[in-house]
Amino acid sequence: MQKESLKSLKSRMGKWAAWAAVCVIPALVAGCNGGTTGGGPFGNPVQNGTFNGAAANLGANRAGTLLIRTFSNNTINGTLTVAAPALVRSATSGNALVTLPVGTYSFTGTRTGSSFTGTGTIPGTTDTFTINGTLSTSTTGGSFTFTGTLNGETFEFGGTIAVFTGGGGGGGGNGSFTFSSNTSNANAGSFSALVGTGTNIAIGNARVLSATFASATSATNLRTVTLTISKGSSLSVGDTFPLVENEDPSAGQAVVIYTEGAPANKAWISNGGQVKITAIDGNNYTLQLTNATMKVAAFAGPGQTQQATGTFTLNGTGKALISPIVAP
Repeated sequence: MQKESLKSLKSRMGKWAAWAAVCVIPALVAGCNGGTTGGGPFGNPVQNGTFNGAAANLGANRAGTLLIRTFSNNTINGTLTVAAPALVRSATSGNALVTLPVGTYSFTGTRTGSSFTGTGTIPGTTDTFTINGTLSTSTTGGSFTFTGTLNGETFEFGGTIAVFTGGGGGGGGNGSFTFSSNTSNANAGSFSALVGTGTNIAIGNARVLSATFASATSATNLRTVTLTISKGSSLSVGDTFPLVENEDPSAGQAVVIYTEGAPANKAWISNGGQVKITAIDGNNYTLQLTNATMKVAAFAGPGQTQQATGTFTLNGTGKALISPIVAP
């Protein structure tokens, strides 16, 4: 029974790897087979994920960069990064200006539905600030208000939350991948993912881990790297797997799928190279991809015609938050 169950598991996970790459992440950004409620294993985009935003003009065309992570237990954390001294209007002294210091304004807080509130300390001071607002979804933007007191002056400014960049809060993930030997029509620029998420399904002693790293600059400009690893026993640091051209890798093997578009109209699959587990920290797995040779895949996203051409080699490292699942 275990052998047949493992075969079924690998079949399901092989389909998941391709589906995650061509549908699930696009669903979070542009609504693929589920609209703004997401659907699929990552759930509603408003519930847990990573959000980007920008503060309104902070004087002299300066802006702050916002990152918010939401989690399934209704908590949040995040940062507002101010790269140059920012001028904001004082609410205490009328037309006076308050100069916000350069730094990373970290905050924590809670979420109720799409509304959130967080608090933190202004860098280099003991003064505090509050941030609250409404999170964006895959189809609508959000906004926030940032208030605080600095040296006795109260200030306030607002901004937008325009891009939903992926699901899976709870520890955070990221990835960086580079292209070489490129003869393809892929976007061969450096790939930096804000999020990395996936699953580790157990059936008996066997494991199938799938991790997807996503990078998006708009609803349609989406890139994903999905790695799927199959092993007949528990996964450990140092485990190394050869990459094969098979959506359903056998035990001891792995596969990489790279896609572009939402849904994906370009997809490539590995036919050589290796992936190694370099670190495991709780449910966070770090995976190292070495010399993954990529060719055009036999599939694309739902309703899409495959437009990928050529080959390339992919290298890089990604850290993903992996959800453990015990198969029935």
